[in-house]
Amino acid sequence: MSANTLLSAILITSLSACGGGSGGSNNSNPPLADQAVTDIVTPDDSAAYFSAVLDLSRAFQISRSKASQPKALNQKTVTTTDCNSGYYTEDDETNRRVYVDCEWISESGSTIQRRVLNGPETQRVPLPDSGDAAGVTCGADTGTQYGEPSQRLSEYTHLQSDNNVRESLLEQNLLASSTFELETVDSQNYQDYCIEFDGVRENDNLRDSLPAAVFEFGQLVLHSRERAENSGFIESQIDGDVALNLGELEAGCPIGPVTVETVVPLTTSKFSYVTSAGEMLLTDSRGETAHIEVVQASENAQFAITVGDTTSTYRYFDLISNCDGFY
Repeated sequence: MSANTLLSAILITSLSACGGGSGGSNNSNPPLADQAVTDIVTPDDSAAYFSAVLDLSRAFQISRSKASQPKALNQKTVTTTDCNSGYYTEDDETNRRVYVDCEWISESGSTIQRRVLNGPETQRVPLPDSGDAAGVTCGADTGTQYGEPSQRLSEYTHLQSDNNVRESLLEQNLLASSTFELETVDSQNYQDYCIEFDGVRENDNLRDSLPAAVFEFGQLVLHSRERAENSGFIESQIDGDVALNLGELEAGCPIGPVTVETVVPLTTSKFSYVTSAGEMLLTDSRGETAHIEVVQASENAQFAITVGDTTSTYRYFDLISNCDGFY
């Protein structure tokens, strides 16, 4: 598979969440949505939202994969390539690929995976100049557009191992861009990886009766780096907007938008996995803000979450242990 579907694979991660919360009401999906967190009223509410974005930073910690190689642009042609069944067309002038029932089949031991792609995917899409008011960005010049408003990129996956079967349908209208820098100091390499999303991603487990998990990104930036002056530690930060519907899939999880701002990056040892620092702000659609800070360093670091005059503490492993598998 080409690298222009790489981000789809990288994006697979466990989203966690869920401490109790203020609850909400959505009669279209009872009873789970009735138990969802829809606003930040208590620290538990904030913990639900925080957990749902925390694992994103874990998924993108210095996990650089091979970058796609630019194509020679002196020959502008449209080519058709067969898949195991189906095909895709590729336009060298527009860098646009269109999948038509493109099925790939892979086997490993007793495990058989079928993937069927449909829809457009365009590489090296020029990014708009968002100006100084845009806040935190990765600073990339181009990105990859997965799907389009009129036709999402869909990916059906059927995974069978012995008697276990998993089916899912991923649909995206998502613009993703990334940057990667490597600095060498005294023969030691230090990596800086940043990835940015804008658009919608829906992941539906076809083996249950629940709705698809929806993640709507509004210029969400995930930044992971190791610096020479902080050797041995990975600094991770999340900034931007994401709207979630996880409360429709599991009780106590969030529904609705949240804005994330990193004040101090989450700092974790590469060797001991101890999280020693971190400070973030979460703001809901009403403008209510929660303050989150690492107050005790350890592998199972303790976070203090404050909303108004109320503060509660939470352990790292608890924050990432629930609401997983939806992304």
